[in-house]
Amino acid sequence: RAQALLMAVYDNLGKGASGAAVQNLDLMLGIKH
Repeated sequence: RAQALLMAVYDNLGKGASGAAVQNLDLMLGIKH
């Protein structure tokens, strides 16, 4: 059960990190949402 919890946490962190990276890239390139 702890392993599944860790997987969920890492999954959420990964999504959050990639989402932030995309936003930062868009800002640097001057892309407006």
